[in-house]
Amino acid sequence: MVFCQYPEGVRFGEEEDDIARLVIGIAARNNEHIQVITSLTNALDDESVIERLAHTTSVDEVLELLAGRK
Repeated sequence: MVFCQYPEGVRFGEEEDDIARLVIGIAARNNEHIQVITSLTNALDDESVIERLAHTTSVDEVLELLAGRK
C-alpha cells in the first residue's frame, strides 16, 4: 500500500472542485485487494478520519486509522 498526503489538496480530475487530499495505492495478489478495499472504505467513511489522515505526521496513527482502530 502507498499512502500520500496532500493537506492543501491537489486537483485530481477535470473539474475545478475535483480535489484530493489523500491518494492511496494498493497492490495485492488474487482477490486480496477486495479485503483491502473493504477495510479502506470502512475507515474512510468518516470525514474526521480523512481530516486526521490528511494532516498527521505519525505513521502509527495512519496505520491505526486505516485499520479502523482509532
